[in-house]
Amino acid sequence: MGEGMITEGRKFFDFNLMMIKSLGSVPDGWEIFKWEVLNHDTAHECIQFVGGVGRKITRGKRKGRTTWRGMDQSKKMIFAFTHDQIREYKRKWEAETGMCSSCHGNGTRAIGWSAVDGTRYRPCENCDASGLIPAIIAKDQPQ
Repeated sequence: MGEGMITEGRKFFDFNLMMIKSLGSVPDGWEIFKWEVLNHDTAHECIQFVGGVGRKITRGKRKGRTTWRGMDQSKKMIFAFTHDQIREYKRKWEAETGMCSSCHGNGTRAIGWSAVDGTRYRPCENCDASGLIPAIIAKDQPQ
């Protein structure tokens, strides 16, 4: 169900991008560059994701970064999902991997950032800081 990446020694999974790519209709290099909540506080509330294949900046201080200016408009795509659809995708991912989707299997969740201390974490309440989904934790408990 998609590969995660390691950032600062921590696993990270972009569930929104993984969900979109699981549909199988996006080109290589496709990324989300904008998202917004539509129909806020209504029964039809959903999150709209806009993405495409950006181009790499080749000169200057931002060399190597992606820009969306001048991107190939034929690869621009828009997707919308309800919160229930996203939750269901995360449930399937948890069942397949055995990892907690709240902390990405790390056992801790980010709670803030400062220039002095960097990212601050606290134990994940969803999995009791194990990084595993509750069903797997229960299986490992003695009866």
